[in-house]
Amino acid sequence: SAHLIHYDHILVLPWGVLPIETDGVRSANQWTQLRYQALLEGLLSREVRSKLRWMPDLTSLDSRMLWVEGLL
Repeated sequence: SAHLIHYDHILVLPWGVLPIETDGVRSANQWTQLRYQALLEGLLSREVRSKLRWMPDLTSLDSRMLWVEGLL
């Protein structure tokens, strides 16, 4: 939490919108990812609510980039 002064926004991407990738680091199991997402969202909501920005269900990279640009 001491590092939060360095961030203007913390983006939370919605679960299930972007495809699950098998990258050898994260689990490709969708239910494991959902559990991790729920845990992360809960912790962030409790600790850094004022800086959180919840991205809507945008599927294209261009639409996500435009949404982020609107925050700046």
